[in-house]
Amino acid sequence: MTAPLVEDIGRDLEVPLKSFRIMALERAAREGGGPELLTLLETHLAREDDEECRLLCRHALVLVRARQTEELPPALPAEEHFAERFQAASVPERVQLLMRLLPQERPSLAAQAQSWLDTENDPLVAATLIRTFSPHWPAAAIARLSRFLSAPRLSLRTAALEAMVRAAPHLLTNHLPRLLTSPDPRLRILAVQGLAAFDPEAALAHVDQMLQSPDPPTRLTALSNCLLLPFPRVKPLLIRFIASERWGSLLEKAWALLAANADAQLPFHLAAVAEQSTGPRAEMLQRFLGESIRLVLDAGLTSDAPDLYQRRVDTWRRQVRARRLARDLGSRLHGTPDPDVVVAAFAAQHDLSTPELRQALAEAARDEPDPAIAAILAALAQGVLPTPAHPAPPPAISSPSSPNQNAERGATATAPSPPLPTAFPPCPASEDLSTGPSPTAAAPTPPSEAALPPHPPTATPRTEAAPASPAATASGQSGLPSPAAPLSLIRELALFRPADREWAVPRLRELLNGRHTPPAERAAAFRAAARIEEPEFLPIARAFLTDRHETLALAALEYVGTFAPASLLPLLPQFLHSSSWRLAATALKIAQQEDPAKAASALRSLAISRRPSDWETALRAMVYFDFPLVRGILLEMLNRKLPESLFRLGLQLFQANPDPENLYFLIGLETNAPPACVLAVRETRRQVGRLLIELGLLSLSGLGALEAELTERWRREQAHRRPPSRFTPEALAAAEATRQWWREMLTGWVPALALPVMVWLALPWTTTPAWPSGTGPLPPRPTVISGRLRAAPAPWPGRLLETPTGQRWFIPSPTQAIPASLPASVAEITMTVRPFRREPDGTILAIEEGRP
Repeated sequence: MTAPLVEDIGRDLEVPLKSFRIMALERAAREGGGPELLTLLETHLAREDDEECRLLCRHALVLVRARQTEELPPALPAEEHFAERFQAASVPERVQLLMRLLPQERPSLAAQAQSWLDTENDPLVAATLIRTFSPHWPAAAIARLSRFLSAPRLSLRTAALEAMVRAAPHLLTNHLPRLLTSPDPRLRILAVQGLAAFDPEAALAHVDQMLQSPDPPTRLTALSNCLLLPFPRVKPLLIRFIASERWGSLLEKAWALLAANADAQLPFHLAAVAEQSTGPRAEMLQRFLGESIRLVLDAGLTSDAPDLYQRRVDTWRRQVRARRLARDLGSRLHGTPDPDVVVAAFAAQHDLSTPELRQALAEAARDEPDPAIAAILAALAQGVLPTPAHPAPPPAISSPSSPNQNAERGATATAPSPPLPTAFPPCPASEDLSTGPSPTAAAPTPPSEAALPPHPPTATPRTEAAPASPAATASGQSGLPSPAAPLSLIRELALFRPADREWAVPRLRELLNGRHTPPAERAAAFRAAARIEEPEFLPIARAFLTDRHETLALAALEYVGTFAPASLLPLLPQFLHSSSWRLAATALKIAQQEDPAKAASALRSLAISRRPSDWETALRAMVYFDFPLVRGILLEMLNRKLPESLFRLGLQLFQANPDPENLYFLIGLETNAPPACVLAVRETRRQVGRLLIELGLLSLSGLGALEAELTERWRREQAHRRPPSRFTPEALAAAEATRQWWREMLTGWVPALALPVMVWLALPWTTTPAWPSGTGPLPPRPTVISGRLRAAPAPWPGRLLETPTGQRWFIPSPTQAIPASLPASVAEITMTVRPFRREPDGTILAIEEGRP
């Protein structure tokens, strides 16, 4: 047996999910041999705790040992001898006899195999019978396999499901809702394969859901089977997967699928994703990018010369980065109390002479609805550093964790910061996003390798303006600057760069530890410390994360996100609920650099919120994400009829991320957009097409043909729209929620309501007498009775009344007696009484209503 096969089986046996271990043991039983596999199985049997896996492991051990000693029975070509030997053989021998059958010998034994399956008690033999003979069974025999879909043994369920998916997927209709929500990824993906035969759109949605699962084996299973659908439909899912995945082995597998189906646009997708990544993940994506360019050139998928194609990809990458910087600057200028400081810091950190950045700033200025911010962006696009007016600071923000955070902080840089109401605990292993979960932890891990290795934060290379002279800035280091010129100090801090670290750190230490440093200056100091890559002030920054001064809290958040981003992930919900959208957007920006999938999930929670302020936060934070990762969320928001200002803000994201795939979504959006925004959508589609032509991704004629094709596709899909499938993840989740509601009602609410209902029924809501038979006390509820007065039997003082039905009522009265005979005119009366007892002769004793 080859060493790679032993390694594959060993990796799958380490996966916590049972189906992976069963698949590995079945493979060892069918193909295994050699002392290495024997040792591996013996070791695994000693620690395996699942009964079915232990049974399969013992079977596999018997088969592997028999292959070593050549004790297994030889294959028998004569089918009559085969039937006799099979029925008399032991379990391992029966399995081996089935495995040794030649393909041409199986059809003649298929009919007998059905009866063998009916009488077989061993799940391994039954599963082997199904896999061996089901391709030769008629439809009626395949339909009978559905009885095994609920078998207690997972190996038998899987074999039956594989056979039905292959031969008769339409027979699974009634079983799919349960199989598609199975916690086992192997059963789920088999159900998805069956669903793809008659509902490919719903199958695609399930593959997408599995690719976004937090469980690595589930993502691995989806990757291994995603090509069951047409690749053009799967490709966007794989691009989005690469944009969010952090596990090296899964990235390699996704890249292998993309490389096997490469096209001329693949390097441009990878370049956009690589530009947003850091650390080892960025290095891996950079390798994928280089390999994709070689694949495109070697396969002749582009008519460009190699140098020209490489330049186009490099230019696209610079443009992607420039557009993100420009949109980020526009977002930072919205609502900031210090726009001049933001502009000065931006100009100091980035080279405004690069054509890509100037073009991106000009595009952002054209799309910016705020005239003042548009003027700033337009001036920067011309290489001019504007001096905007300094507005009044915004009102204090509210933090859900600390309403009073204006107290003075520590006096020294090394002293521990005051405790926060939401303390910063050590990051648990499951949240250590720089390394990923440990492959030996209890949580499921990929079977091939651990996550990417840990990496320190790396500074983004940038071209910066010349620094201020140290001599000029060091002249006043003995004390803080006077309050008369605070803005000059803030601008000075905005120009700090790593080369100034030696003399800048003492100055920053003095500002950040000062008890009377104004919030604006302290915020500028935090940003300067992050820019010169000095992590000394982390304890101080954490103490200001919940400060009521927005600029200071934002600067502290950015500083902690630079040097300890993983520690912020547990506090992400706190920042999302802040009244400042800038804090929430910045927290999402930091989170997506560490865990894009988790950050995208948090972003979606804002997108589906009912608060318009959350919608704006989500839209402004999307600029920090790889667009394929958030395009679906953006389309959900735009199709929900947003306010016009937010709708136009969402369209800007399409303009900032030109992609041929976006044209189809813009065509559909133009149909569903509010009337006031239809022209804006059409203009956005025109601008995206122009950018695609400028980038060389499409020619003018190619753009026209593509738009005509996509428009026809949209009309065709709308003309043949079917009712929503009941097999989509959303429909299945809704059905499960309904079932859960009924379960809770029957087990919780119904018993809880039973007693109040009984009490309600016992209350005197009616005056209709309905008295039980027998003697004893009666409920004293008011009752109206009518009847004739009769003479009361002596010596009872009171009134005796007989109703038309013959019921006798006696109302005691110590002061009033009824004579033996009464005139007919006064003999019939109506009165309200309260009964309290029934006598043995049937007479009901009652008290007149209103009497004591």
